[in-house]
Amino acid sequence: MKKGFYVSLAVGVIAVAAVGAIATQNTKSQEQPEHLAQIEEQETQPTKVSQTEEALENEAEQKTDTNTELTTEEVTKAERSTGLMSEQTSEVGEATKAVEETALEEATEAEISQVMSGADSVKNLSFKEEDGLIWPVMGDVLLKYSMEKSVYFKTLEQYKVNPAMIIAAKEGDEVLSAGKCLVTDISENEETGITLTATLGDGYEVVYGQLKDVRAQLGATIEKGSVIGTIAAPTKYYVAEGENLYFQVLQDGTPIDPLLLLE
Repeated sequence: MKKGFYVSLAVGVIAVAAVGAIATQNTKSQEQPEHLAQIEEQETQPTKVSQTEEALENEAEQKTDTNTELTTEEVTKAERSTGLMSEQTSEVGEATKAVEETALEEATEAEISQVMSGADSVKNLSFKEEDGLIWPVMGDVLLKYSMEKSVYFKTLEQYKVNPAMIIAAKEGDEVLSAGKCLVTDISENEETGITLTATLGDGYEVVYGQLKDVRAQLGATIEKGSVIGTIAAPTKYYVAEGENLYFQVLQDGTPIDPLLLLE
């Protein structure tokens, strides 16, 4: 009897233990999904962070694109502005050029008109040998007119013919018109410096070289004895001779001796 009791008790204890183990196993199986959920949630968080970073990158790219578009628009505006400025500058340059060309044409027409009126005045000019010429400056003759025989030029250190008179003068001395004449040319050359040519009429012409401060104008009629300019420093062709007036008389384009006409 006792033996059967103990056996029954042992079986009961085993049964109770088995039930407890099953209950514990069920409890663990219920707790495991919650633990796994936490793990899955933790594993999901990096994905969310990655999505957030991706969103920020997309936003930054959009801002960059917007800034690039704005920069492109600014560059385009700047290019348009530069283009407009270039066009305006070009227009101003063309307008200035047109004004200058017009002024040049008007000046040329004025000169032509002046010379033409001077040509009419030449018809009224008359010169005869007996009318004579006055000395344009008072000074010694440094080099006489000589077309038949050569004369010595100190500066050039050579002999050659001389188609004019070289008259001594001082820089700044006034040069007088040797006769009533019409100015036909005012120019500058290497040998005689600023040179004035005028016609006396009847084929006679006078040439004045080594001038400065010329007062006579092209096409103007100058009375005998009027100041036409002053003496300049000599050119390199007359350094040794010193300050002087280059004075020449032409008859029908051929040089003649001025002493034949000077009073």
